[in-house]
Amino acid sequence: MPRSKPIWAVGVIALAILAAYANSLRGAFVFDDWIWLDSTAAGKAAGLGAQRLIPRLTYALNFWMSGDRPWSYHLFNVGIHFLTAVTLYGLARLTLQRPIFRGRCGSAADGLALAIAVLWAIHPLNTASVDYISQRTELLMGLCYLLTLYCFARGAAAEARGFWLPLAVVACVAGMASKEVMVTAPALVLLYDRTFIVGSFPAAWAKRRGFYAALAGSWLVLIVILFRGLRTQSVGFDYGVSAWTYALTASRTLWIYLGLTVWPRPLVFDYGQDYVSHFGAATPYIFATVGMLIGLGALLARRPLLAFAGCWWIGILAPTTSVIPIAEQPVAENRLYLPLMAVVSVLVVGTYGLLGRRAGWLGLAIALALGGVTLRRNPAYRSEVSIWADTVAKRPENARARNALGVAYLVAGQPHAAVLSLEEATRLQPDYAPARRNLAAALAAQRTLAGQINNRANDLMAAGRPADAWVQYRDAVQLQPEDAPLHKNLAMALYATGHLPEAVQECETALRLDPADADAANKLGHLRALLAARSSQPR
Repeated sequence: MPRSKPIWAVGVIALAILAAYANSLRGAFVFDDWIWLDSTAAGKAAGLGAQRLIPRLTYALNFWMSGDRPWSYHLFNVGIHFLTAVTLYGLARLTLQRPIFRGRCGSAADGLALAIAVLWAIHPLNTASVDYISQRTELLMGLCYLLTLYCFARGAAAEARGFWLPLAVVACVAGMASKEVMVTAPALVLLYDRTFIVGSFPAAWAKRRGFYAALAGSWLVLIVILFRGLRTQSVGFDYGVSAWTYALTASRTLWIYLGLTVWPRPLVFDYGQDYVSHFGAATPYIFATVGMLIGLGALLARRPLLAFAGCWWIGILAPTTSVIPIAEQPVAENRLYLPLMAVVSVLVVGTYGLLGRRAGWLGLAIALALGGVTLRRNPAYRSEVSIWADTVAKRPENARARNALGVAYLVAGQPHAAVLSLEEATRLQPDYAPARRNLAAALAAQRTLAGQINNRANDLMAAGRPADAWVQYRDAVQLQPEDAPLHKNLAMALYATGHLPEAVQECETALRLDPADADAANKLGHLRALLAARSSQPR
């Protein structure tokens, strides 16, 4: 194979990612991004914590580059995604060139590896990890996961002492210091060895027991560095979700995930706390999941290639989709960052087996479609308002999303919209304390803004500009529709501009809201008399 081929393939991957994510660099900090930013800024003086150390170090570098401007953070995320796609290409290429694929792929191994890498890289499901800065943890863990497998595949293929196997251990340790899902990597490396290299678990252990012992030692790093931080991520049994409820929900979640890998619509930033609490509601998913696990067990002996893909998919999802509750997010699209690779690989290789070289045109059409969806999804991360408005539109019963949208509106200086969103959040979940606190703040901000607008309108009236004043009074009334004096002021501005019927209506509203307001009663009587006199005049 020509030496330039991999370099050419890397260029194609880079162009595909640039085309799909060209409009993502203008994204903003959203949701948890601010927590990372604040802790990183504090870490410059106090020292960075050990939990998820590798992501924290990269955030510190971003902070040094651009401070609280998000462009460098987004650029880093896209860059890490590119490196992961290139590593996926290398791993797929090495794997498809193994003897076990001889006769299946032939000389197409390079092209299939490139198709796998490109289709995965531009798949819109990955926007949940690439566009959302806080998912740097997922990106770095994914890169380290693939590097562990790639370095192992290179080292095992060389069948000689060298630096590849030690590099695999280093990559595994780095992954453990990035995100806890890396816990499954040593087991998957062993399964890769058994499936593609030596053919059995005993042979893999006998041949490389020292390597596997070192790889398993990375679990100690995970325990020491990361376990203490799990409580800060709403993980565990202290957050009101039982293992049974989470397991029932997980049985459904697996099939939501599988559906999204094949048909990535709708994409949702926050699915909310939609739990399955009754066995009957989860029965179809439980039977389907049990059937899947039984099928994987059978495939391990008869169809090891499919079994490896299935174990990759369900094994990487297992830490977050099993019995240990992640209370606030039972469903999250970023968790499919690595599992998606298994589905894409099976579909690419399977389609090639059915169509041969004609599959290339189908792959191109699918790539264009996926890239287009990714391009349309990226702008949702342009601001806090846009991402949460998109989420509420797709999950209207999600109280947390409505609360976050209300806060976003409040920060953007739109207290009226904030109040509407927060009122709906408290209606959906009356005991949701953050929404109630934020609603109080939004109502206070709305009153303050209405008062400021009313004062501007008073100044305009005093300056003899009632036409401009009534527009301001109207805006103030929209913010505070239950404020009687505002309606009375609007009535006088309408009267001064010749809108007598509307002035009567506003004065009636003021008196209805405050029946004891004698001034409003007098003004209403005067306005009604004027209106009656106007009506009695001959035309």
